[in-house]
Amino acid sequence: MTKLPSLKDYTGQTMDGLLALYGQVTTFSIVFAVERALNLKFGYDKSEELTPKERTLLAVQGIEREVMNGGFDQFFTNSSVEYAPVVVAALEEIDCPKTANLAQQAIDTLQLPEVTVEAIEARMQTEDEAREDTLNALDQEFFKYEERLDEKLFAYIRANKDCIRV
Repeated sequence: MTKLPSLKDYTGQTMDGLLALYGQVTTFSIVFAVERALNLKFGYDKSEELTPKERTLLAVQGIEREVMNGGFDQFFTNSSVEYAPVVVAALEEIDCPKTANLAQQAIDTLQLPEVTVEAIEARMQTEDEAREDTLNALDQEFFKYEERLDEKLFAYIRANKDCIRV
């Protein structure tokens, strides 16, 4: 099987143009280009202008990128933490129940009375070896990548392209 090249960056393509690249470039790079287009259009911080479908896409991309690069600890300490309160529902929405369960377990590890960005940030500033061990074990499960988030998210984008504005 030939390895597909990656799309280098979003360069102003339309949604249909990006979707047409399926099979020519990696699926992950198409999804990344859609994410990049949204960030360029609405900003990299939380935007009230995002549609629910766009927020789902950014939440799933956020957890995938952060966990694959540095584990759940990185997801909870980087800017993608803004999606932590909605990430389980987002993963369920794109039909990734196993990954949603892992995300829920990671959130539960924080032992918060309410899942808010502020509460997560405060909890992550405290040392907790047991929490770190649990998160590391969950990272290993996530790394198995059983549900292929890139493929699931691409299918989600394709099905909801009219609600995702690039």
